[in-house]
Amino acid sequence: MTQRKPKRLARRVTRADLEAARLGTPCLFKVANEHGVEGFLPVGCLGLLAGAPGSGKSALALELLLAAANGCPLLDEDAQGIPYATAEQAGNVLYVSFEETFGQLAHRLDKICESRGRDDSYLERMHVLGCDETNGSPLLEYDAHSGRAVETELHENIAYQLQEDGPWSLIVLDTLAQSLPGAVETDQKAATACLQHLRRWTELPGRPAVLVVHHSRKSEWVNANLTEWLDRALSQDSVRGASAIVATARWVGMVARPPRTRDVYFEVTKAGGVADDAMPRLRLHLNRSGVLAPLRAPGRQQRGLFTDPKNTD
Repeated sequence: MTQRKPKRLARRVTRADLEAARLGTPCLFKVANEHGVEGFLPVGCLGLLAGAPGSGKSALALELLLAAANGCPLLDEDAQGIPYATAEQAGNVLYVSFEETFGQLAHRLDKICESRGRDDSYLERMHVLGCDETNGSPLLEYDAHSGRAVETELHENIAYQLQEDGPWSLIVLDTLAQSLPGAVETDQKAATACLQHLRRWTELPGRPAVLVVHHSRKSEWVNANLTEWLDRALSQDSVRGASAIVATARWVGMVARPPRTRDVYFEVTKAGGVADDAMPRLRLHLNRSGVLAPLRAPGRQQRGLFTDPKNTD
C-alpha cells in the first residue's frame, strides 16, 4: 500500500481574495468608494425600503427602478459613492403601487425624465401597476390555521406577467401594509410566511431583487439635534410592525426626512452580505415636483452629498 504524502490545505488570504469575496455575490447595484468597488444590492434579494410617511421612500423606489432598468447610476449621477446599476444585470422592472394610480405614477415619471433631460426611451423597460388596477386586493392572504400564505387573483395575474415578460431585474411593492394582509404587521408567523412566499419571485428569469416599501414610525424632533434624530429615524428599530419583517428581509434600506426640510437621507442598514452594514448616509434633496437629486451647496462641489453615520452635523 502506497503511503499518501501529506499536503498543505490552508493558504494565506491575499488582497485578490478579499476583492473576490466582496464581489463574489452578483449585484444589481454596486458602489465605488475609496476602498474600491463594493456590492450594494444583490440580485435575487428580498429587501425592505422603510421610512416614515412623506419621507421620500416612494420617490427613491422609482429612482432605483429606473437605474436598474437602464443600467445607469442612481439619479443619473455618475460620482464616487453613488450606487450604480450594472449594465449586465439591467432588465425589465415592475412597480406595483397600492397607493397611487397609473396616471399619478406616469406624472411622476414624466417629471423625472424632464429633470434629467431624458426621452421616452428611459422608460422602455419600466412596467407600472397602479392602485386603480389592483382594486384594493392584496397580493396574498394569510391562513392562520395552516400558517401559509394564500395567493389571490391579483398575485396570479402579476405572476403570469412576470413569467411571460422577463427577464426582470427589480420588482417594487409599495407598500407592505396595502399589498399584504393586515396580520403581517402584527403577527410574526404571518410576516414570515408572506414575505418568504414573495421570495419566490427572486427566482424568476433574471433573478430580480424584490423590494417591499414599508412604513417606519415617525421620530419626534428632540432639541433640534439632527444627529440624534437621524440615528433614531434611520434605525431598523423604527420599522413598524413585527420584528420578523426586518428579520426575513436580506437587505434593508432606511429613508428619513427631517421636519420642515426637503432633505432626504438614505442609509443601507442591512446589506445582504455584500458590503458593510453601516454604509455612509446618502443625503438627497426632494424638489417640489417630487424628484430627488443629490444635495450640494452652491460653489461647494460634493459637499453635503455624504455624511458619516456617526457624524451627521
